[in-house]
Amino acid sequence: MFKRLIATTMVLVGSGCQPDVSEQTQADQMANSLQMQYELISNQAPNGDSRVCLELGAEWATCNQFDILLTANDNGVISSDWTIYFHSVRRLLDIQSDQVEIIHHTGDFYEMRPTPSFAGIDAGETLRIPIVGEFFEVGKSDFLPGAFVVVGNSEPRQIVAMDTEDLNAIVLDIPESELQRNSDEASLIETSALRYEQNKARGNMPVAAAIFPSPVAANLSEVRVDVGSGFQFAQVEMSAGSFDALVVSADRQAIELNGEFPVIAVIRQSDFSGEAAVSGAYRLSITPDGVGVSGFDERGVFYGLNTLFGLVSDQQLPLGDVLDYPRFDYRGVMIDVARNFHSKEFILRLIDEMSFAKLNKLSLHLTDDEGWRLEIPGLPELTEVGAERCFDLTEQECLLPQLGSGATTDNFGSGYYSRQDFIDILRYAQARQVDVIPEIDMPAHARAAVVAMEARYNRLVAEGDVAGANEFRLIDPEDTSNVTTVQYYDRLSFINPCVASSTRFTEKLLFEVASMYRDAGVRLDHWHFAGDEAKNIKRGGGFQDSAGEELVDFRGAIDLANEDYPFEKSPACQMLIDDGVINSAAELPTYWAEKVSEMSVAAGFPVFQAWEDGLKYADGPQDFASEQVYVNFWEMLAPGGSSTAYDWAAKGYDLVISVPDYLYFDFPQAIDQHEAGYYWATRANTLQKVFGFAPENLPQNASNSVNSHGHGFTADSDRSAQHFAGMSVQLWSELVRTDVQAEYMMYPRLYAAGERAWHRADWELDYTPGTTFSLNDGLVDQLAIQTDYKQFLATLAERILPRLHVSGANYRLPLPGGVIVDGELKMNTEIPQYSLEYSVDNGVSWIVYDASETIVIAAESVLARSVAGDRYSRAVVISAAQ
Repeated sequence: MFKRLIATTMVLVGSGCQPDVSEQTQADQMANSLQMQYELISNQAPNGDSRVCLELGAEWATCNQFDILLTANDNGVISSDWTIYFHSVRRLLDIQSDQVEIIHHTGDFYEMRPTPSFAGIDAGETLRIPIVGEFFEVGKSDFLPGAFVVVGNSEPRQIVAMDTEDLNAIVLDIPESELQRNSDEASLIETSALRYEQNKARGNMPVAAAIFPSPVAANLSEVRVDVGSGFQFAQVEMSAGSFDALVVSADRQAIELNGEFPVIAVIRQSDFSGEAAVSGAYRLSITPDGVGVSGFDERGVFYGLNTLFGLVSDQQLPLGDVLDYPRFDYRGVMIDVARNFHSKEFILRLIDEMSFAKLNKLSLHLTDDEGWRLEIPGLPELTEVGAERCFDLTEQECLLPQLGSGATTDNFGSGYYSRQDFIDILRYAQARQVDVIPEIDMPAHARAAVVAMEARYNRLVAEGDVAGANEFRLIDPEDTSNVTTVQYYDRLSFINPCVASSTRFTEKLLFEVASMYRDAGVRLDHWHFAGDEAKNIKRGGGFQDSAGEELVDFRGAIDLANEDYPFEKSPACQMLIDDGVINSAAELPTYWAEKVSEMSVAAGFPVFQAWEDGLKYADGPQDFASEQVYVNFWEMLAPGGSSTAYDWAAKGYDLVISVPDYLYFDFPQAIDQHEAGYYWATRANTLQKVFGFAPENLPQNASNSVNSHGHGFTADSDRSAQHFAGMSVQLWSELVRTDVQAEYMMYPRLYAAGERAWHRADWELDYTPGTTFSLNDGLVDQLAIQTDYKQFLATLAERILPRLHVSGANYRLPLPGGVIVDGELKMNTEIPQYSLEYSVDNGVSWIVYDASETIVIAAESVLARSVAGDRYSRAVVISAAQ
């Protein structure tokens, strides 16, 4: 019989404490000796009865079964006064145990406490706790580390076995039978044998491209000129900061800039016309007498000189001419530093790589529910409280732990950029022709700000300054709306747009951020409002009213009478409805977007930007005060986004294609339980998938990709053709806890995105109304895609990744493919330039694989890895064919 999880925190004092051992000693012993692990049992409902999921109120009536395993290694667990705090990105719905109870705090933060029936855990024994969770668990990263223990009133202690980024240590292997979420799924699980066949089919590799990203036109001869003496800049029209950045780039490539071979680099717009007359365009001419670079603007000169440096090989240059310009003005990367913080050093290195790939827009997602990451003078609580996560149930000193951050602040869950840090980032980016866009999420995804301002309110009230306390408060204290956000927070996740103090806060914020740009000497441009997901998920399509007469079997049953829309019970917002300013609470996010647009213009930001759902009640950009309104379009293509994107562009918005099923880099890089990432829109965004994306003709992508369950889909070209402003890749950081992990997820996919954002490939078709695309329909030249992709892989291996390697950045190496057939080991890799190694003793020693030799293996399996210098891929198993 399942017991419904308790939804609110309670206090339970056990009776089994040892009077001769202090509470702190017990906590220390448990933390050091207790092992906590997760084991997925099934991605189906208990006993195969989907009604269980429905009755538990699971969204879309979908649930899974897993066990929490508590093993007492050295000391038994006798006390009944312990609490283990842990994290789950899935809602926990039920527990089948009389030994413990589980209590939800907020977000992914849970606690586990013993019940009066707790019998203890003897040394060497394991307590198995069956759980029913929402949705599915098909990757090890679905489970989070970072659990900690408290005994009575002790200080919290991190459970040592859970203080790890090695998920293999805390998550047992998911059974092969559960790697597909249900019987309808056709996703192809990646194996060593599958990779081997795919690599083998790819055939011989071509030579690397001379220029990356691919240029519009290049006429380079076999005749070469010696530049071993280095370059001498006779004239260069460029800011000192950008020239200094070029010097650094040249030095990394061992190119001498105090030499003899003359270079003239000027801004000359008359050299460009038509499609080429755009920011970033350049012409490059290499003759025996010197080099000439002309740019449409400084950015074009910068790109032209970087292309020049890239053409140097063995101290020689090919003679010839290049004309190049970008397909999109907006070539973007969004990095989430709010969910988990990423260091200033990580950001600076990302800017370097964006500049190399000619990507020019860096959207810094600086705030969210889990963290506020930018110092704002005059509002110290934003960083003193909102940028810190630790164990403080009152949240007066810090936010509650989330996403595996544990009990203390000395990890990825805490951190922020000082005002000077941000100015440094702005200047560094400007010098490398990258525009930094501040993204401050509101009205939703704002819990860090709301909690921080509540801490400020409480402090000032205690000091007797009630007026000051209310100056920047972000809630309506009389709002009783019951909501559950996408990531399981309550109404404290929302900035209330109906109270004057929210306006004062936003004006203050805009003024302070604008002053950072001015002090950095950087032009104010985009203000990113975000605006996404301001909703109560329980009022969405995945749920139905449990009081309904006929319940359908694919929606969770809950009491909808107890569920509100955000701000629905805010008296301040009700006044706006009563006054006719808005028709319903549902319109408030768009109403607030329009107000923030006015405020951002007043602060000096001419361009407004948001995620599409934040603007859904606006008629178009004319509703906003800003000169331009950019929209990040993030619908999945397969269910219809391949059509609705054109609707948004038709309204007049500058549309930035940001679709999750191709451009979210927090998704796995392979359909493999060991590859981290969310997968709600697609099981994987592989390097090849990103490279083969067609960002202007969205229906075309149905020809060579599948939907989230591995099935082909149909996409109709049923709208009129529209112009898109650009494309952006996104790295959300819920499951990306460290800089090392962030770089693994970013590189080398970033370069595939750079190729697509800059260069339109010949195999990309024009958008033609009336055309219908589907998997393998013959309309798209798949051979041409494969040919281009092979050259891209060669360019990665020979020109791109070696320079990244030298920088010290982490990156993902392709995993080996391999089979053992009749005792013979055969291996290959997606990038043949990398060497391969195998191990017959479970990784104790490694042997270099030589494809020219016949390698006989007596064992049924070996470990294998790809090698690039001192870097190694993740080790994988190659098994004998069955």
